[in-house]
Amino acid sequence: MKSLGKLLLVILILAGAAESAAAGVLYARRPGTESPVYNLRISHIRTTVTIAGQLAVTHVDEEFFNDNHSTLEGFYAFQLPEGAHVDGLWLWVNGERRIFVVKKKEEAERLYDSVVVGQRRDPAILESLGKNRFQLKVFPIGPFSSRRIEMRYFHTLPLTEDGTVHYRYPLNLQGYQSTPVESTTLRINVESKLPVEDITTNFDDNPLLCRKTIFGDHEFRIDFGDENTFYSQDFELAYKPADVYSVFPALSWHDPEDPAEESYFICWHPEKPEAASTQARDLVFVLDASGSMGTEQIGTVRDAVISILRKLRSIDRFRIVLFSNTAIAWPALAELRAATTENIEEGVDFIQRTYAAGGSTNYGMAFRAGLAAEFRPEAVRRMLFLTDGMPNTGQTSKEGLLSIIEDNDELGVGIYPVIVYSDRIDLLYDIADARGGKVTMVENGDGLETVISRIMLELDIAAISSPVVTYEGGQTWLVYPESFPPYAGVDRLVTTGRLVGTAPEPVRLTYRNAANETVERLRSVDFTAMRTDMEQVASYWAAAHIGSLLEQYERTPNDELKESIIALSIKHRILTPFTAFLVLENNPIDPPTSAEAVAEVIPEEVSLGRNYPNPFSLSSAAVTVIPYTLGSARPVRIVVTDILGRVIRVLEDGMRSAGAHSVSWDGRDMYGHAVTPGVYFLRLQSGSVTKTLRMSVMR
Repeated sequence: MKSLGKLLLVILILAGAAESAAAGVLYARRPGTESPVYNLRISHIRTTVTIAGQLAVTHVDEEFFNDNHSTLEGFYAFQLPEGAHVDGLWLWVNGERRIFVVKKKEEAERLYDSVVVGQRRDPAILESLGKNRFQLKVFPIGPFSSRRIEMRYFHTLPLTEDGTVHYRYPLNLQGYQSTPVESTTLRINVESKLPVEDITTNFDDNPLLCRKTIFGDHEFRIDFGDENTFYSQDFELAYKPADVYSVFPALSWHDPEDPAEESYFICWHPEKPEAASTQARDLVFVLDASGSMGTEQIGTVRDAVISILRKLRSIDRFRIVLFSNTAIAWPALAELRAATTENIEEGVDFIQRTYAAGGSTNYGMAFRAGLAAEFRPEAVRRMLFLTDGMPNTGQTSKEGLLSIIEDNDELGVGIYPVIVYSDRIDLLYDIADARGGKVTMVENGDGLETVISRIMLELDIAAISSPVVTYEGGQTWLVYPESFPPYAGVDRLVTTGRLVGTAPEPVRLTYRNAANETVERLRSVDFTAMRTDMEQVASYWAAAHIGSLLEQYERTPNDELKESIIALSIKHRILTPFTAFLVLENNPIDPPTSAEAVAEVIPEEVSLGRNYPNPFSLSSAAVTVIPYTLGSARPVRIVVTDILGRVIRVLEDGMRSAGAHSVSWDGRDMYGHAVTPGVYFLRLQSGSVTKTLRMSVMR
């Protein structure tokens, strides 16, 4: 389960780890030792996602199985989506769901270590490592036993220039385990104040895995997953809120237990620059060719950039820079070449002939070479900076590199780092944040399509210059951010604050367009009408407020600021450098509520019996018979799949009457060829119900 959203069980980003962990993957070792690190098998995934507008709350519930003879301590390093925050952690102990408490970091670490050293039972600790990275540790994980942990995080979703909202859940298991997950349930509930259209997923061609349920114009649900399935790509959802560019969408929340407290709000300011769909892009691809880039990293970067070049439009222009302790570029002069087929293939040939690892890593030289290009004022200007994440010669500080960028950037170029197989991300996160860009993480095991999809998503987000948002009704205070980067992607135009009134609020967005003309949008936002029961609206504001206080603390450390940050962290359950989430065996029990239940109870309207014989032999020309029962007439589709979920044979597909039925399988595929002996799965789907049966085939 790769990337950016990375998340869940006992996990820590080990200092000096070679790569970031994927969402939901768990590494473990014997406590207190440097024993070999084991990948613990993911056995169950249960995830519920609630999306209101562009605010997503993801609740992950996973189990991991320890196939080893030793009691282990688990470490999970995960990278959340940019701007995401964790606000929930639960540990299952002896069948009971124990909730977290927020503690000062030093106290939480002391309590956790005392449990591990004393060999007492069941602690878990979650700490922030900064830049959307978190460390979660859990102990113990007994031999040949499982551990179940839940975590919840929230973030705002990107909006591409065609008005599409995107959500990604990391599912890619490649590079972590080769066995299928015993059961997976991913349910996504979406509600929107605006009508929703064009709902798509990257699994739409597999109705056995992915099912949509539409509840009118403003609400829909996605149900994804099955039993005994292996995943080689992330899950991606996209949908379009109608007329999103004509309003400032918003959400507000008021604490029902404290009526006197002011409300909280989030407001999005989507803007589609004139002719955005035909706006040209000037793109500079800066590729790290230093000695720290291994063969696999070089291959991933090369293949991804070549594929992206071939997706460019003829109105785009591009340039390629390779750097180590020196830099070479194509074309050799400072020009950007039009993205014609001929020029693209010349650029591809340059990469294939020239791109190889060697030398030290000089970011200053790379930024100078990339920014030397002759950018067009009217174009979207972006630098894709592909690297493993750390300079070791020349200027290496954030301040020094930002100074180099500012000295060499006349028009405003967005910096979009792509970090490949590395957790050395702090420096490039800071640079991207200051220059209006975003970081894309590429994990070891990510397929080429996944890498390209992540990068292209950022390229498809429009950007504007010098954006300013002002609230003019006098009803808001403590609004963040206090300012935007000078060149910002429109998906970053999100503000959050406190609200003291109930009247509609006039909100103004001002920016400069490609012709350097001032553009204004003044819209009335009725926050009272945008009320939601998602308390993460308050948490989103608290995270922004804490971020502002942390910046002040970095400039002038003092105990008063630190205590204010800790108090906000405890009240709103937001991790900070000074706090941690801690779960101990004596923490309060927090039974799951019906609203949090991931999987609905499936009535016995459909039942699937066991096949007989099982296993069955190909050499005897036998067939295996599978009984099933329907409580009413309904459509039925029954297929045989291999362990990767690929359909081998369709056994039934159509309406069937109520009552008992059976199908048989002779061990042959759809072409009449005998299958290879091994494990196969029979999958019955009827409406929203899916049942799965494991079958063994012998010679």
